[in-house]
Amino acid sequence: MKSIKRLLFFLTCLVGMSFSLSAQQEVTNGVARQYSIDLTKVTAPGGVTMIHWTVETKDASALDPGIALAYPDEATTNADHHIVEITWDGTVGKTYVIKATLEDGNNCISEAVSQEVIILPADGNFMFADATDIKVCSFNGAAETKTFDVTYEGVKPWKLYYRITDKDGVVKDNLVVQEGGVDKEFTTGTGTISIDIDNFFINTEATDQDWTVELIKAVSVADSHETMPKGASTKTITVHPLPVINGTIVLN
Repeated sequence: MKSIKRLLFFLTCLVGMSFSLSAQQEVTNGVARQYSIDLTKVTAPGGVTMIHWTVETKDASALDPGIALAYPDEATTNADHHIVEITWDGTVGKTYVIKATLEDGNNCISEAVSQEVIILPADGNFMFADATDIKVCSFNGAAETKTFDVTYEGVKPWKLYYRITDKDGVVKDNLVVQEGGVDKEFTTGTGTISIDIDNFFINTEATDQDWTVELIKAVSVADSHETMPKGASTKTITVHPLPVINGTIVLN
């Protein structure tokens, strides 16, 4: 009977933080991110004494020494450690599990809540799939789209920025965004995305013109980390002159 009473008392002391696992998050290697427990959403019969945080590898291997935990404003508003700052200086490609438990005024400990985090490269790599320049005819009013393939490795999801410049160095399309959405996200961190550009290359002069398409940067949606291209980042587009019929249609 005493054992049953002890068990009931222990269950009563457990705070309302049941085990849960959110969708896996992604973080760039080397950055610091803050995480917190919303104290308005806990049940602690003895009051909240402390939130205990740990970071473990999902495969239970030895923890990287670069994973550092700190508690901002610990002496004032964060004395109970409900906010933690984690520096993710770990192993790229490895999945970690953040765990938090709550200790109440009765020295009872809650079940853990957890969050998976995978570390992605601090610097990705993206470039045109090939370095071959192209030749196009001047826009003649007919709809036409030019496609450029870009290979990418690293942070995801991401946004790709590029710009188009005419023969005089005038930017025609600056920092155009290609979204790395669901249909373009690379599940392995590598892949190819296509840039589709409507043909507005216009050349009314007598000789060829050289335009350029330039890759500017890729930005991680998760933490705004910017990556610069490390390969072929510029393509020359030679625009041939537009042929013109100066006369009219005549009846023979």
